[in-house]
Amino acid sequence: MINHLQELSLFGYTNIGRLIDKENISQLSEILIKLKQSEIERDGIDILKENNFLEPVWNLPQEGSEFLKIIDNKDLNKFVDKALNEKAVIHSYNAIINMPEHKSGMLGFQYHRDSPFFDRIRTSLLIMIPLVDMTTQNGATQFIQGSHLFEKMPCEEILENNYSEILATAGDGLVLDTTCW
Repeated sequence: MINHLQELSLFGYTNIGRLIDKENISQLSEILIKLKQSEIERDGIDILKENNFLEPVWNLPQEGSEFLKIIDNKDLNKFVDKALNEKAVIHSYNAIINMPEHKSGMLGFQYHRDSPFFDRIRTSLLIMIPLVDMTTQNGATQFIQGSHLFEKMPCEEILENNYSEILATAGDGLVLDTTCW
């Protein structure tokens, strides 16, 4: 069995396994689609695209107990406690809906960091739990393995030879060090 904490420390990423079952995936997907459809009807696609708000669904805790149950997942919390500490807090809790027929500028960013670099000190994690399988064909997240160990963006050769796609099954818990490029 993989030691997920070691994998996170070495590569900047790990898949801690299934956190959401198929029944709950379907229920959560339906809720998110309805929320996004309501937002599109209220604000219009053009306004949402213009502001890079077409794909995100913000502030999930206010959307119901189904989303709060995910935060309460014992396996997820156990891993976060080990990777950060038991005093870790949630900075934001959002969803992203891929809408290939209505692309905005939000998806498809170039390599970037989600948090500042502190030499060998992990201050933040990005947890992704896809509700669909993440594949190369539908837009897997790309990152540079081990780049959380570099203060600056790695050179072009490292970028070209060490990028990796995060591929996963719906419901998996994907953990990325937020200082990865």
